[in-house]
Amino acid sequence: MDSNSKPEAICLGCGEEPAIFHWTFNTNKKGEKKWYWHIDHCKKCRASDNLWRRFGIRQEDKNEIYKIQGGICPLFKIPITINGDAVVDHNHNIYNHERDGISTPEIRRSSVNGLLSQPANKVLGFLKFYHIDPLIFAKNIIRYENNIPKVQAILAQGDIIKA
Repeated sequence: MDSNSKPEAICLGCGEEPAIFHWTFNTNKKGEKKWYWHIDHCKKCRASDNLWRRFGIRQEDKNEIYKIQGGICPLFKIPITINGDAVVDHNHNIYNHERDGISTPEIRRSSVNGLLSQPANKVLGFLKFYHIDPLIFAKNIIRYENNIPKVQAILAQGDIIKA
């Protein structure tokens, strides 16, 4: 096998799936960089490891939450896919204890609220970032929707103003 060809290997986690490879380098004692293929875990094990590291849960826990929610985003009431667009929603106040050096799997696990669709997660993130009350936001959406016909009626009456 030449130095540029990908090695054949299996996942370091489950030992079954084909592993994911990426180029990386190591510096030897002489300070020379030597590039080589780094063997990693398969996508399934990598995702499970990421869930554990970030949220203190395993793929099985995520699957159980998915079943409890019926495969539906609780905010937008649209279907979500377990390994696609389902995002783990978590309490950032609990989760950010990692910066204080007191993060444990139990603390991270207690931060998990459920699974959301990616759009719902972004909306919720924006509301929290800008300190917007979700109930006020919902009322504003209703007011906006109710005003659309009024705006369209005003625009339909007049001539188009040319700039």
